[in-house]
Amino acid sequence: FFFEGMEGLSKKERAVASAKAKAFGKGLSVKDKKKPKRVLNAQEKRALRMDGDIGKLVHIWEELRLKDGKDKEDMINEILELQSDRLLKTACKPRFARIYQSCCKYGTQSQLQALLKPLRGHFLDIAASPYGYQLVIAFLTYLKTEQKDGLVDEILGYSSQLIRRQYGQRVLERIYNKSAAAVQKKMIAHIFNREDLKKATENYTLSIEEVWEKDGRLRSVCSRTLSSILAKCADKGLVDPPLVHQLMDLATRHCEHEKNLERLADMKKTLIHICHSRYGAKVTEHCLRIAGPETRQEILGSFANSLSNIATGSSSSLMLCAVVDIVDDTTLVRKAVFGELGKDMEVLMTDVVGSRLLTHLLTPETSMKQKFFEGQMEHLCHSEKESWDQLEVVESCDYRGEKFKMKSIQICKTHWVQKHASAIAFFVPKIKKFLAEDYTKYAQIFISRRIMSALVNYAEKTDPKWKGPEPIDAELVAQIKEALTNTKLPKLPKKKPDAGTNKKGSTDKKKPPKRPALESENLEPKKKKAKVSATASADAEAAIAKKPVVSCDVTMENGEGTMPKKPKKKKK
Repeated sequence: FFFEGMEGLSKKERAVASAKAKAFGKGLSVKDKKKPKRVLNAQEKRALRMDGDIGKLVHIWEELRLKDGKDKEDMINEILELQSDRLLKTACKPRFARIYQSCCKYGTQSQLQALLKPLRGHFLDIAASPYGYQLVIAFLTYLKTEQKDGLVDEILGYSSQLIRRQYGQRVLERIYNKSAAAVQKKMIAHIFNREDLKKATENYTLSIEEVWEKDGRLRSVCSRTLSSILAKCADKGLVDPPLVHQLMDLATRHCEHEKNLERLADMKKTLIHICHSRYGAKVTEHCLRIAGPETRQEILGSFANSLSNIATGSSSSLMLCAVVDIVDDTTLVRKAVFGELGKDMEVLMTDVVGSRLLTHLLTPETSMKQKFFEGQMEHLCHSEKESWDQLEVVESCDYRGEKFKMKSIQICKTHWVQKHASAIAFFVPKIKKFLAEDYTKYAQIFISRRIMSALVNYAEKTDPKWKGPEPIDAELVAQIKEALTNTKLPKLPKKKPDAGTNKKGSTDKKKPPKRPALESENLEPKKKKAKVSATASADAEAAIAKKPVVSCDVTMENGEGTMPKKPKKKKK
């Protein structure tokens, strides 16, 4: 849209002038004014928008990200001046939120406070928006600890509402993952939005479960609130953050058994995504315990093509060991679990965490199992565990009072010894095929050597009532014993200390080099004087008296001869 006076303008200026002419009728001739105004195209809209304060703001932002030096502070001050009245309105818009994030990254603490001040009291809406939550995370990242505490306290006040929203969960997850245990307890107390629970956990000395043990009425009310929170999160598919996994773990132990069964029907397909976290593995294990045969089959079927990752996870590997103890259908476990793991025996034989499954199977006695699973015995079956087939759950609770009715349910019928024997019978041929390449090679690897020695111990020393009727292959046991006796673990090479460090590895100052020895110094080590008897010393003195005296070569000014004094040695 060309008119008079545009000949000397640049392309950008012509686009701005054309957009103004179309929008406001400026600079047009009489003939053009009579024509109807046309709609602006995309280029002209952008040119008109960039001609104002937004254009200046974007230009400063581009320079802020590219340039290095002292000008950054001035640029951020200019941005704050341009947006001083519009910070709250524009904090949730995509372009402005990114500009403010750059200000958080490159600005000083005083500039961050100036940016944060107009947003105080509105972080519920900002943290729940798809672009504003990134600005909140930027504040949490770049603010110092003293200035960050006030922001964290304000966000924790909205925890009960943010936990139900997609982007609000991400802000809570950021605080949960980067905070100490005291702040995590405080966050969970705020999620229930009860003042009596907040006061009870105010000093961070008691956990929520310890408070619930003292106050049964509070426990019953919070369990109902917990069920409603998890139901809304499950409907929206918001079950991935570890914070939600911890809430699920509380629900499995404190909510009614029937409600847990209803929740299991909704989330049985999502267990594959949560079983890798600390509390998610406990939730998955509990779901397998209370589930029926058909539900267990669906859950194990969802683990397909990811069992190697589960076996090597620090938390999920214990859940996998519990699967062997819980599920009665050994055929199902062989097909759904062992079939995939048997194709990757290197993970089970040489990985530190992946070897837990075979170690659990080959150490049925409690004394041996404690060496490898110290502090984790509650998840696993062993010789001294009595109630291996029972689980205590909450049958009902009176929400008006403090009555909690507990009951024990049977989770399996087949004894765990038979299940372990079936699993060992499956894995022994796989182990034999894996070790057939070179027994001595794997006997020199610490993890595989531990499994080999556990296999020999299981075959020869384990009490027969804790293992299956079928004996272990005698040829395999003999070859393993021969390899273990003929080989030893290689010694780890000692690390050489770096320059400027002593043998212990501490950084001491370098000692000065020794000076060269003088010719007059006697460098031979001094000999200790031997004890001489009285008669021998008298004979020696008589012999010395008979010898002639030899004069010295050195003479002083007064003519007296003296021996040159030895220079004193410097102390080390």
